[in-house]
Amino acid sequence: MQKSFFILVLSCLTLVACDSPSMQENPDLTKATSPLDSLNEAIIASPLKANLYLERARIFAKEGQANKALLDFDKAIEIKSDFDIAIFEKGELLYASTRYEDAMVEYQHCLEINPENTACLLKSAEMNIHLKQYGLAVDQINSALRIDEQLDQAYYMKGRIYKETGDSSLAVSSYQTAIEVNPNFYEAYIEAGLLYSQAGSDLAMEYFNTAMDLRPKSVEAKYAAAYYLQQSGLSDTTRFTEAKILYQDILDIDPSNAAAAFNQGFIELEYRLNYRKALAHFSLAIELFPQYYQAYFNRGLCHESLDEVNLALADYDMALQLEPTYTPAALGKGRILDGE
Repeated sequence: MQKSFFILVLSCLTLVACDSPSMQENPDLTKATSPLDSLNEAIIASPLKANLYLERARIFAKEGQANKALLDFDKAIEIKSDFDIAIFEKGELLYASTRYEDAMVEYQHCLEINPENTACLLKSAEMNIHLKQYGLAVDQINSALRIDEQLDQAYYMKGRIYKETGDSSLAVSSYQTAIEVNPNFYEAYIEAGLLYSQAGSDLAMEYFNTAMDLRPKSVEAKYAAAYYLQQSGLSDTTRFTEAKILYQDILDIDPSNAAAAFNQGFIELEYRLNYRKALAHFSLAIELFPQYYQAYFNRGLCHESLDEVNLALADYDMALQLEPTYTPAALGKGRILDGE
């Protein structure tokens, strides 16, 4: 009897202990405090700390609350007038909001505060490239490189300037320097590859292959490589097959890519004379992009080559409906009508 009473008392104590408020989970204690909540509390406690407003502005910007972010950038700059980092980041937010003139004002303000701020120098240079003020942009890039010669973006931007002003040799050299500084600089590989591609040099593939290694799912890199192989395929017909494989890879990654389907068809039509296969690729391109008048025209060529003149005529008519000034379709239609 004594033993049973002891077990009963112990069970009751256990139940009481489990229900005791002191042992329950306190929701207020376990509730996670968000970074924004923490910053709000810190700002209330220390309203004159510029860094706190900068940090909150970054959170607002990341969340897409641009107006709130701009207010906090302004508050940080009001407290600390020489806060070049906040001025620069305000400019970046304005730039991302397509307020380019306002952004340029902030970048210039940043440089007035700190002429050696390389981020502001390069962003100002980028703006000047857009405005085609290349001399000023080069001066700003060189100023940034005198401060830090390891700025891969600076060499890349020089490459852009040389490319836009028609100096392909210096452009390639600049992209190569950017790659030397940063071997993972995807965009520099693409740009260098495109320049070699335009020159008909197989060095293009070295750059495109590295770009594809860096970003295996990049449609841009695969398309650039495929197009170069397609363009240079007459010297080595196996390149047509390689190009088609890359175009198919693109469609596997992006099933809506009508250009990849079109180029598969173009290879079959222009180089292999396989009109049925080409027709299927052009049909897919049209399905993916119904306004693709060039695809209608090329599908018309396939039908015409297969003596399916009514289908060819329908495709030429559709191409002209979409683009009334498209001369090749008008000539194709004229051929068929004259033949009749």
